[in-house]
Amino acid sequence: MPNQVLTTCIHADRVIHAGDIGSDQIITDLQSLAPVTFVRGNIDPVNVFPSQSKLILKFWKIFVQHIGWEKGEPTKDLKEIVNLDRYEIVVFGHSHQPLCLLLDETIYLNPGSCGPRRFNSDCTFSEILIDEKKIDIRIYKLKDKTEIFLHKTFKKNNGKLYDCS
Repeated sequence: MPNQVLTTCIHADRVIHAGDIGSDQIITDLQSLAPVTFVRGNIDPVNVFPSQSKLILKFWKIFVQHIGWEKGEPTKDLKEIVNLDRYEIVVFGHSHQPLCLLLDETIYLNPGSCGPRRFNSDCTFSEILIDEKKIDIRIYKLKDKTEIFLHKTFKKNNGKLYDCS
């Protein structure tokens, strides 16, 4: 895990890892900084890590699952889960391509990948800043230095989500 990612996580209240962990040491390193919510990816052992995770942070319902996006939209099973439990944020991985999109009252976030390079993708990770009515999401790209690749702000008003970017 790149030092820039760990440095960003030093002040985190929580770290979310959307799978393709690769090594227990990564979870241990992250747990030394903050509580960690994580799921297994398709390269991780099936019986070691959970396939899904759910949490509430500052009144925001969050769902984490590694595979959740195909052909430009959420997978059918993920749509069913989100609709059933009304998750406001879904964090997923698998494609290693960063994405932050509000779709049908849910923010879909793929932070990309900061592990070994695959598919000619950039090294990216996300930071989520949350309060009761607002969420800021920053996707960082790692090159010679850490730079903001994408920044989006969402607000919750009367239970409805708005993209304020």
